[in-house]
Amino acid sequence: MIQNTKSKILTDADYDIQSISSESDSLDWSILNDSKISAETASSSLPPSGIDLQDLAMRVKSRKGSIYHELRISGENFPPEPSATFASNQCKNRYRDIPCLDHSRVRLNDETSDYIHANFMDGYKRTNAYISAQGPLPETFGDFWQMIWEQEVVVIVMITRFEERGKEKCRQYWPLEPGQSIGFGCFSAQNVHVEPFEAFQISHLELLNIETEESRKVFHFFYKSWPDYDVPKSASSLLDFCAQVNKKQESLLEMLSEGTQPPMVVHCSAGIGRTGTFCTMDICISRSVVLWILKRQCDT
Repeated sequence: MIQNTKSKILTDADYDIQSISSESDSLDWSILNDSKISAETASSSLPPSGIDLQDLAMRVKSRKGSIYHELRISGENFPPEPSATFASNQCKNRYRDIPCLDHSRVRLNDETSDYIHANFMDGYKRTNAYISAQGPLPETFGDFWQMIWEQEVVVIVMITRFEERGKEKCRQYWPLEPGQSIGFGCFSAQNVHVEPFEAFQISHLELLNIETEESRKVFHFFYKSWPDYDVPKSASSLLDFCAQVNKKQESLLEMLSEGTQPPMVVHCSAGIGRTGTFCTMDICISRSVVLWILKRQCDT
């Protein structure tokens, strides 16, 4: 194990799990404030005795709530507690182990709470081209549509089913059938028309702001053939889906006022796996198209 020497290389034989110490209560946390902490000081703070693996696991589990506090008091410049961990926001997170990062998160224009589990992402030569979001929860339906309205979103991309492997992945937050209408807080969404395809469907929605009586067109793209922890059943259907999404996004942007470039909302269940893959694929395709055009121009 580590001794009071300047340096020592640990081999596999030296690294014995039975001798790992987790008696963190006995540590002097004030030494972490000293930028000139030495190996001798650190090692001398460790208790000589060890604990078995089961006790270590139980101890770590019991100390989860205090780890952040201990780290925070260890340095003056430690960042503030993430908004995702606030007690008032925890019910808005679908998964406890997938936080919403503060530096890029979407902020709602709401005096009560500006929190929603959604983050801006850059696209190909475009800032904030996407909003990556988790699958909306019943508690966040109103927040979701408020975000759509405030960010002037015209295209929503959904890449998950409602339930997969016996677990809920997303709730139905929009009217599925033509003629149906659903209200959430200050907003109401009506399904005007549905375009069915083999692997996906496109819903034409009319989003109404009840307070201002303004309405906007929003297009919801629902891809059904990409299972969780798996790959799409057909590459051609996914490429067709991506082409349809971009065609609609570009056509709608041309109709908006000059300088208006609303992001595209993309979500799966957690908002990181399939969502990130789709955005990456979309960026690569956009770049390839630009390079192909440049090559054609050079060749002529």
